[in-house]
Amino acid sequence: MNRRHPTRWRGLSVLAVSALAVAACSSNGTSSSSSTTAGGGNAPTTAKSAGKGSAGKGEVQPGIAGAPAAASGLSGPITVGLDFKPENDGFAFENYGKAPERPNLTADDVARFFGDSVCASKADGKCILSPPAQQWMEATNEGMNGGHCEGMAALALLIKKGQAKASDFGADATSALKIDGNERLSREIAYWFATQFLDPTAPAEVKDKKPSEVVAMLRDSFKPESTESYTLGIYKTIDGKKREGHAITPFGLVDGADGKVEIAIYDNNFPGQTRAVVVDTANEKWTYSTATNPSEPVGLYEGDASTFSLTITPTTARLKPQACPFCGAGGAGGDGRGSTKGAAVSGGDGAAATDEYGYLFLNDTAEEAQVDLKVTNPDGSPLEGLKEVDTKGADGSLAQDDAPGPILIPLGKPFKVTIDGSKVTAEAVTNVTYIGGGADFYIDEIKVDPGQVDEALFDPTKGEITYTTQKNEAPTIGAGFQAEGADYAFAIGGVDLPDGGSVTMTLDQANGTFAIKNQADKPGTYALGMIRIDESGEQTFGDDGFELPSKASVTMGYKEWTGKSDKLKLTVDLGDGSAPQTTEVQSEK
Repeated sequence: MNRRHPTRWRGLSVLAVSALAVAACSSNGTSSSSSTTAGGGNAPTTAKSAGKGSAGKGEVQPGIAGAPAAASGLSGPITVGLDFKPENDGFAFENYGKAPERPNLTADDVARFFGDSVCASKADGKCILSPPAQQWMEATNEGMNGGHCEGMAALALLIKKGQAKASDFGADATSALKIDGNERLSREIAYWFATQFLDPTAPAEVKDKKPSEVVAMLRDSFKPESTESYTLGIYKTIDGKKREGHAITPFGLVDGADGKVEIAIYDNNFPGQTRAVVVDTANEKWTYSTATNPSEPVGLYEGDASTFSLTITPTTARLKPQACPFCGAGGAGGDGRGSTKGAAVSGGDGAAATDEYGYLFLNDTAEEAQVDLKVTNPDGSPLEGLKEVDTKGADGSLAQDDAPGPILIPLGKPFKVTIDGSKVTAEAVTNVTYIGGGADFYIDEIKVDPGQVDEALFDPTKGEITYTTQKNEAPTIGAGFQAEGADYAFAIGGVDLPDGGSVTMTLDQANGTFAIKNQADKPGTYALGMIRIDESGEQTFGDDGFELPSKASVTMGYKEWTGKSDKLKLTVDLGDGSAPQTTEVQSEK
């Protein structure tokens, strides 16, 4: 086995590679969109561009629930509602996207959700997340790059209802809170944003009601004796799918003539303003304009009894302990720590880990370049049992590309992701990440040239990814897991793959091995990295590059390495019928 230094290796400090933006929402007359078509047994799941700025439904129609004014204001006094005033009870700052001075979730916040079992180490009192937990946190944080509307809508309501305190974040009133430099507040907004992805909050979102039924549920919640409150979700309907989700805070109703009802809202894209979603309960239609001029179609949200694009999420679901989506029984034959007691707000038993689905994140940052990401069975047929998570969070005015929400894939099912650059005109970059069963598997920095079509086969039950690319340089492929004792994360990079090639990564937790196999017809050069995490902290191993002949494989027995040595034994099988050989390499990290 020949070793040489690579031309590129991203480094072990980012083994828990960031995953994806997952949400969409529009404001101030601008928007962006993407579509994810769930297979559901009928079609492959596809992430693709639906056209930046597309409103999906033409211009505002004056006959639908009355033409909204440019500012979508109320036409009269509130009939029934909360004592909520956006100028006092809403945030004075606008919904925002990625901002370094406004941090999102940290390891401590993930432990707040799911308990200390998500910490692979608490050396020196610091929580070092398990690899799957780190991946989930990074994926969720990336999903806030376009905006934080879900978190802002929920937290404003919680403060008003006395279930959170503005004083905990630096002021006596919500409107007096400052966001820049206020890490505690920005992390709290991120915390409540994340609940939309978790059980029981995600399934509690009411998505099957007619507009009149949504109004009726809100009316009941505004009664003094009610113990429930709701945030309001609005979506645009594009190609029959809910897109560009946005979360707002409803606080009252204005009853008009002929079944017309205005839902008074605080829209976090418009600080200090009282705005209105207008519902025609007789004809089951609703409309909301975010445009500064009602003739601008890009700012229109609208729906009817068939679109189910007006939704509500109960606060009581957010306040319950949230189930951990990655705290399974280890996955790929390993033993996981599982989930222990955690708190969604302050104290209480943590919800049991979800054990039916894995989360697939498609980070379509190449949306504008027309990269299509298709999810199917390995043979290309539709994958049964897929579920989409409709997300609310981004701010179209921030010029962020939208990306599809996470896709739930039944555990135990292998699947294929096709990365299709047939429509690409310039190199684009995207990522794919799967988290489930106590493990994570990812492909990071997929570079797609015009016309390039790559494939990735995932088999989580075998701990295996096979990636086939046309490029001379492969993306970073990695995996990690949490278990009793030490947790591990691994990554390989195809440094030099002449004429492209195929590589298989296999993580076998039962036998404690991690293997790489060069499936291509020519030799390839690969870089390798490993992180081991136990109660004493992190230990890192990295090899900058070694050459594998065609059909050859290299296997490490990772359990034999404790981090006390900078050397690691590898077993090399040339794939030519000769006996495997053992060699020793020294860490270069």
